[in-house]
Amino acid sequence: VTSIDKEAFKDNESIKSVIMPNTITKIEDEAFMMCNNLQSVTLSKNLEVIGNYAFYGCCFSDVLMPIGLTIINDYAFGSCHNLDSIIIPSTVTNLGIGAFSDCFNLTEVTLSPVVEILEEMLFAECDKLKSVIIPEGIKTIDSNVFYECNNLEMIVLPSSVIEIKELAVNSCTNIKLIYIPRQVEIIRDSAFCNCPKLNIYCEIEEMPTSWEIDWNIDDVKVVWGYNIKENV
Repeated sequence: VTSIDKEAFKDNESIKSVIMPNTITKIEDEAFMMCNNLQSVTLSKNLEVIGNYAFYGCCFSDVLMPIGLTIINDYAFGSCHNLDSIIIPSTVTNLGIGAFSDCFNLTEVTLSPVVEILEEMLFAECDKLKSVIIPEGIKTIDSNVFYECNNLEMIVLPSSVIEIKELAVNSCTNIKLIYIPRQVEIIRDSAFCNCPKLNIYCEIEEMPTSWEIDWNIDDVKVVWGYNIKENV
């Protein structure tokens, strides 16, 4: 057996624990979706792909992802309300839309350095999220990546980021600081909105012409010419 079939255990409320054999390389879409009592999962050491909604709505608090995993698809761990921390292996190249959305007990995330796009809704409604390490390599921050992350206080973007899309950081009530390195070429309108405590620190000395005019739609304080390395 090399894969777990689509919807194989969907809505099965009897399953409390899963230990996968190391022959498994793929978990198909919705395989364990809404297994509301699934408290413990041991993934195959040779797992490469986790399908759409594969563990959506499960109740385990942690999961060890193996080195060699490459793809975590859309909403794969969405609404896993007990999940409290996650380390995404350095082999993961693709994170799907909303992969960890509505994980409202998630407090810490370590991202893979080879992922280039933080897809939309990735951490939406992760209300307790306090710390996200965004590594060099990330190029695009998509819409609503950080939506209603109400315990998130700071985002420091790496110099690899080129584009920040509309509503990227949205309705994060306690965020106080976003650092934007000079390499960012495009910031879309309303990229940062409904964040009443926010100050934005930009390494570049003035607004580039390639940034859309309403990128700072709420007109929060912007500090230009700020080098975070000199002020740590």
